[in-house]
Amino acid sequence: MKKIAIYDRYLSTVGGGERYSCKIAEVLSKQNEFKVDLITDIFADLKKVSRRLNLDLSRVNLKIFPFVSEDYAVRITKKYDLF
Repeated sequence: MKKIAIYDRYLSTVGGGERYSCKIAEVLSKQNEFKVDLITDIFADLKKVSRRLNLDLSRVNLKIFPFVSEDYAVRITKKYDLF
């Protein structure tokens, strides 16, 4: 199973850009060959995001990693096949 990370710094705002990043996460998560994580800096209630955007994010995992430095970002994303 391939691991995919989608980074959305402003996930908690649930705006237009978030519709696109979450739709990508939804579509990929429905494929049995992918494990999808949404990465953001600030906590967002994924169930509320899902309802507001009318998307099924039940198979998507939320990971919260504050952006501290590029080195930290490299360590966090190293385990993913696609970022």
